[in-house]
Amino acid sequence: TGNGGQFTGNGGQFTGNGGQFPGGEGGPRVFTNGYIFRCSAETLQECMERCLFGATERDWPSVQNIRQDTAVFLYDTTTRTLHGVFHSEEVGFKLEQHAWSGRFPAQVRVGVTVAAPP
Repeated sequence: TGNGGQFTGNGGQFTGNGGQFPGGEGGPRVFTNGYIFRCSAETLQECMERCLFGATERDWPSVQNIRQDTAVFLYDTTTRTLHGVFHSEEVGFKLEQHAWSGRFPAQVRVGVTVAAPP
């Protein structure tokens, strides 16, 4: 988990023409933008077990804009691997108050859209 923000070298948001990925009953899932969360080798397992990604309070203004059409990724800064594609299922401030010892309160509960190797 870690900082978001505008899409720069430190992760964050990007926009594009959208991409279609297999969806559920409603047909293909179309993404019109994306968000990259960061984690480390120490926090990756907790992110995956909880299906929860988090960022700092400072990043809440960006995180709260994540919607169903936002492709969500998780970048492991230790191994330099990108995990995804995920989609948001719930966005909130302190969805799980004790996750990561409370260090990353801007949180998104995610589901797997495309299970691909990192």
